[in-house]
Amino acid sequence: MRDIGKVNHTLEILDRFELQAKKSFGQNFLVDINIIRNIVECAHIQENTCVVEIGPGIGGLTEYIARSAKKVIAYDIDERLKDVLAYSLSEYQNVEVRLQDFLTVDLQALAEELKEYDHFIIISNLPYYITSELLTKIMISSIKMDCFVGMMQKEVALKLTSKEKSPLRLMMDYVGEVKYEFTVTANVFIPKPKVDSAVISVTFKEMNKENLNDFYRFLLVCFKQRRKTIYNNLSLTAQDKDKLKEVLKTCNIDPKLRAEQLSLDQFKELYDLI
Repeated sequence: MRDIGKVNHTLEILDRFELQAKKSFGQNFLVDINIIRNIVECAHIQENTCVVEIGPGIGGLTEYIARSAKKVIAYDIDERLKDVLAYSLSEYQNVEVRLQDFLTVDLQALAEELKEYDHFIIISNLPYYITSELLTKIMISSIKMDCFVGMMQKEVALKLTSKEKSPLRLMMDYVGEVKYEFTVTANVFIPKPKVDSAVISVTFKEMNKENLNDFYRFLLVCFKQRRKTIYNNLSLTAQDKDKLKEVLKTCNIDPKLRAEQLSLDQFKELYDLI
């Protein structure tokens, strides 16, 4: 056990490979073993679990995941990390590194590839600049997952676990139970970022996921212009505006309300009837 996430081990690896964090990839290397352990504990990894990690960096979090999971598939866009991870994770035969942008991954094909495993979990230290895009991809996926655990900018984590409504926030509530796990200060990264981070989790519900993409697009229309009423936003795409008025009446929704004033149940009822 080499504990890659210890400061001296991280610095040794960075020095060995003359590696510097790339701002364009949002790289910051986590150097706190206790926080690494806490992230893994949030995932509640069971036997015969495959964990997909997004953004392994030099492997500090990856090795702790590998100690609990049956299989780890780590996706990273930075081709410089191929030799680094081969070195740092050499003793973990259950880790597979894929140099690919996770945003381009076909999740349906991935799920089919991993059907031999009883559990499927995604863990990520999300690059801040693509947090929403990555989360959306995961939340609207039709594949079966146990949970998602992700570290992101604290401000974003607070917003995504607050009562403030948005299409992504509503989707997270629709598909799972969202929880703010803990705060991670900027001091435990190399290089030190300008803001604190936080870890959130989403424990997915057993549900029919066939129409998640359509439901998300519906929510986007509802929130298209936040200052406009729910009727005005929906009328932008409605073919029959009289029918829209009737549906709103059936759902007991005042057409003058804004989207942020509706509950998730009201959005679901509207979606089913429109």
